[in-house]
Amino acid sequence: RKKILIPAGATVIIILAVLAWRQCGYWKNDYILFKHACLVTKNNYLALNNLGLDVFEEGNILDALDYYNRAIKIMPNYTGAYINRGNAYAKLGQYNRAIDDYKKALKLQPDFAEIYYNRGTTYGEFSHFQSAIKDFNKAIILKPDYTDAYYNKGVIYAKLGQHNKAIEEFDNTIRLNPYHALAYHSRGVAYFLQGNNKDGCQDARTICEWGNCQLLEFAKGKGYCY
Repeated sequence: RKKILIPAGATVIIILAVLAWRQCGYWKNDYILFKHACLVTKNNYLALNNLGLDVFEEGNILDALDYYNRAIKIMPNYTGAYINRGNAYAKLGQYNRAIDDYKKALKLQPDFAEIYYNRGTTYGEFSHFQSAIKDFNKAIILKPDYTDAYYNKGVIYAKLGQHNKAIEEFDNTIRLNPYHALAYHSRGVAYFLQGNNKDGCQDARTICEWGNCQLLEFAKGKGYCY
């Protein structure tokens, strides 16, 4: 009995090892994994969406759009694909198409803070500043600790020349993340534009301690800081 079972067991182990070795090859990277998933399954919209994300990260925006389109064709109510396709359109500068996709995503999932944030960022890209502020406010209502939403709202107020409001939003950003270097930099610039050199220099010195002395050197050159 042992003479029969031991060779048979060894054969099974060898077969399983070969199969495992082949299967591990599909885990070499995300692209190969999800590509394999599309080949061995039917209408796998999740794999298509993930393929889109992978090639998007590589900078292949048009290929990403193709994967997102295919995912949406299979599953028209898949929120994630609309968000990701909107991000791809925004990356290409096709802002109206991006906004349309974010609107579709919000119809499917109206309580998703990231969609409002993405749409607000896109509105800001083509100077629809009031719409951007409204979306950032909605994102913050849904997610009160949304640091990036506070920061980008501050940037919009700065572009509008409303420096007090910009500083308030940068204050909120720093309250949530005391090491947010961009918020210190932007707040410092806003202070300088108000003529508040004392607080502007303080922010410039703070980020200089972290290795970014550009603002401080500029302020010194202008005579704002000593």
